[in-house]
Amino acid sequence: MNALFWNIRGIAAPGRKSLIIDTINKTHATILGFQETKKEDFSSSFLKSLISNRDFDWHVLPSKGSAGGILMGIDLSIFEAVAWSHLDFSFSCLVNLKTTGQTFRIITVYGSPYEEGKEAFISELHTLFLDTHIPTLIGGDFNLVRNAADKSNGSINHKWSDCFNAWIEIWSLLEIKLSSRKFTWANNQIDLIMSTIGRIFCDTDLDKTFPLSSCRALPRCGSDHTPLLWDYR
Repeated sequence: MNALFWNIRGIAAPGRKSLIIDTINKTHATILGFQETKKEDFSSSFLKSLISNRDFDWHVLPSKGSAGGILMGIDLSIFEAVAWSHLDFSFSCLVNLKTTGQTFRIITVYGSPYEEGKEAFISELHTLFLDTHIPTLIGGDFNLVRNAADKSNGSINHKWSDCFNAWIEIWSLLEIKLSSRKFTWANNQIDLIMSTIGRIFCDTDLDKTFPLSSCRALPRCGSDHTPLLWDYR
C-alpha cells in the first residue's frame, strides 16, 4: 500500500503523460494525488490509459482556467471508497483497507501559490480537521515553508510559516520526513532557488495504525516538483 503525491505542473504538457505512466508502473502506487493538473476534466479513456487494466476510482477538482486542479484516484482492489469530498484547495477520500477493514482518510492538497490566497488555504487546512477523529494522511504541494532552512536562499515570509507551523501544532500532526532529498521544488533558472513545499503529514492516529510507514522523494522528471511516495509495507 502506498500513495504518490505529485505536482505534475500540467498533466497534458508534452511528454508528461508518459512520465506519469512510467512513475506509476515503477511504484505500483495504490493512491494517486496529482496537483496543478491545469485541467477541468478528464476523459475515461485518458484515466484508463494511466493505470492500464487496474480498477481505479477517480475524482477531479477542476482547475480554474489554466491554474490549479487536483486529480485523485484509489485502487479499488486494495480499498473500498466510502466517501469523497472536496473544498477549494483539497480533495479527500475516506477508505476502508480491504485486508484489515481499517478506515482512514487520504487528503491531497494544492495550496495557493499567490499571496492573496494563502489565508484562505490555511483556514481550509484547519477546517479539514474540525469535528473528525479519523486517521488521516495528508500530502501534496502546500506552497508553504516551515522555516528559512526550507528555502535555499533563506528568504521566506515568516507570517505564513508561523501560520503553517501553528496548524501542524494545533492538530498534533507529524511530518513524515523525506529520506532521500531536502528540497522538493526548483525554479530551474540560472539563479537557482530551491524550496521544500511538497510534504506529507499524518495525525497521531494514523501513525499508530501504520507505524512503519516512510516517505521518499522520487527522481524529478518533467515537472519542476519532486514526486513524493508514502509507503507502508
